[in-house]
Amino acid sequence: IEVEDSGIPKMKSEHTVTVIVLDENDSPSMPRSVHIIVYSFNGERPMGKIADVHPNDPDTTGDYTCKILQGSNPGVLGIPIGCDLHTSKITP
Repeated sequence: IEVEDSGIPKMKSEHTVTVIVLDENDSPSMPRSVHIIVYSFNGERPMGKIADVHPNDPDTTGDYTCKILQGSNPGVLGIPIGCDLHTSKITP
């Protein structure tokens, strides 16, 4: 960086500046266990969002994308957006 003053005569000098960029996301997210109990009333199963399954992460401003890797009943549970766990229509 060159710094120059407004005096007469003008004086100037040069200085070296070092910029170090550190990764602010140095704390990786950690898995967590989520226990979800879904109740049915009068035999009706809930539809739509039933839980948020996001990971524990010290960085509070992160966006997450979650997906179901495997399940015993495909199509019953889904994550259409973010980490929101949804139920869909169950047909026996």
